[in-house]
Amino acid sequence: MEDAERDSTDADWELVEDLRLDAIAEDFSVVWQVSVGPEGEIVVLEPQDHRVRIYDSTGSVAVTIGRSSCK
Repeated sequence: MEDAERDSTDADWELVEDLRLDAIAEDFSVVWQVSVGPEGEIVVLEPQDHRVRIYDSTGSVAVTIGRSSCK
C-alpha cells in the first residue's frame, strides 16, 4: 500500500471514549480479558479472583459470577 493510500485510510478512523471502568473503584485484580457484547455489555474476566463481572452499557455492575477468594 502506498503512503497516500495509507494516509487517507488512517484519516477515516477516530478514537472516541464511550465508557470507562475505573480499575481502582472497581477493585480489579488481574484482568485477563475484556469483551463487549452486542447490546454494549462489558464482560471482565479476573482469573486471579476466580470471578467474571458483567457490566451493562452504562458501566453499572449487572452480574458478578464467582468469588474473590477460594478456600
